[in-house]
Amino acid sequence: RHEDPKFVPISWDEALQIVADRLNALREKGESHRFAVLTGRGWGYTDVGLLKEFGKLYGTPNYNLGHSSMCSDASETVKHFMDGHHAYSAYDYSNCNYLLVFGAGFLEAFRPYNANMQNWGKMRTKSPKTKVTVVDVHLNTTGSAADRLLLIKPGRDGALALAMAHVILTEGLWDKNFVGDFTDGVNHFKTGVEIAATFSQDDVKAWQEEQAQKAAKKAESDAKAAAKKAEEKAKALAEIDGLKKKLAEASAKDKPGIQKKLDEALKKQADAEASAKRIAEQRAVLDQDKKPEPRPVAGAETFREKWTVGLIEWWNAELKDRTPEWAEQVCGISAREIIAVAREFATTKPAVALFERGASAHTNGVYNGMAIHALNALTGNMFAKGGLRGYQMKTAWAKLPIKHEDY
Repeated sequence: RHEDPKFVPISWDEALQIVADRLNALREKGESHRFAVLTGRGWGYTDVGLLKEFGKLYGTPNYNLGHSSMCSDASETVKHFMDGHHAYSAYDYSNCNYLLVFGAGFLEAFRPYNANMQNWGKMRTKSPKTKVTVVDVHLNTTGSAADRLLLIKPGRDGALALAMAHVILTEGLWDKNFVGDFTDGVNHFKTGVEIAATFSQDDVKAWQEEQAQKAAKKAESDAKAAAKKAEEKAKALAEIDGLKKKLAEASAKDKPGIQKKLDEALKKQADAEASAKRIAEQRAVLDQDKKPEPRPVAGAETFREKWTVGLIEWWNAELKDRTPEWAEQVCGISAREIIAVAREFATTKPAVALFERGASAHTNGVYNGMAIHALNALTGNMFAKGGLRGYQMKTAWAKLPIKHEDY
């Protein structure tokens, strides 16, 4: 440390020649893969594609090694896989009513920090106040300021998100306008049960039998209601006839009192008949405008998606078994709390589920992020006011017209 390194000034030509000689020596020994380019934060020269082409030209896969593998690679890869955007998300915090934070350190380290502080003030003072649930591995500033802190085992965030998705689907809380719905109008998301892509003839038969049972029960109920109404009407008419007979036989002194009772009975009966007529007319109008009930058709798709893709496949492969009780054993958060947060997140609109390195800086980080990001889609908060509005624009660097094949 205290010795003179004996550095001497040399020209750029000499410096470049030294580097070139060393690189050529490595390549001549068949060891070009041992050369790496470490770049730190990637801006400008790294983003225009120069280092990528240089690495390919020289013969090393180790080009443009920066900090991104421990920063945004996982979160950006999640967005790229799921909706085609390899970028940071942009959230509409000002209009958000529920914020679900997975390991993002919103008040400590999440980008952009200054804007986050301002948005936090807006969210927590507006009406209605934004409710905040934080999922993290330790108590921190954001967790202490939140309405709920869920302490999770490191790297297990995906299990929590999967169980939340399970609850949202089995309880019918998904956003049907964004996601879509079952074509027969029945929620077929049942724990442990796979869902076929199309309806079979057996499905149609089972539906017909179920409808027949419902029709029989309704007919029985209607018959009982009609019999009860007929009995009540007969009783009312008998009372009126009795009062009329009493009135005809009564003395002049008693007639006013009996007449009053008769008038009240007649009015009550007239009101009952008018009400029954009005209800019948209203039901007739409703029946006229009533849309035909959805019904399964053999060979037709069971679930028609709108803005999502592959929900039924995901359910069959994963979600059908990812119950809150399963997640409790994996991530350490109680099934009761998982159910509560899932219901809150799905029913409080608009909402945002965001994540960062706390959830994604693991070997399974991309999968954690995909499960979390899917919650935004299931609840219709993708590209929505108060939800995930879109993606942050990166610096506009154009690619250099350089290809390693040209050299």
